[in-house]
Amino acid sequence: MTLPPRKVSGAALHNGAAESMAVRIRMPGGTLKVKVYRELRDRERARRTPVVKIGRIYFTWWSSRHPPSASSR
Repeated sequence: MTLPPRKVSGAALHNGAAESMAVRIRMPGGTLKVKVYRELRDRERARRTPVVKIGRIYFTWWSSRHPPSASSR
């Protein structure tokens, strides 16, 4: 099965490539987020949340069991 080409508006283009967006996958116990470096929060860049880098993609885990720290509010 092939999907039709996705239309991308001019505002979503950057240097001729489609602008990327973080992907959030809700799972039991928290949320798995898939991002590129420029989309990471300071907390993720400082590795205060679990982060795994594979190639140019970062996988971050935000647990629902621990509330966010007061500094991130």
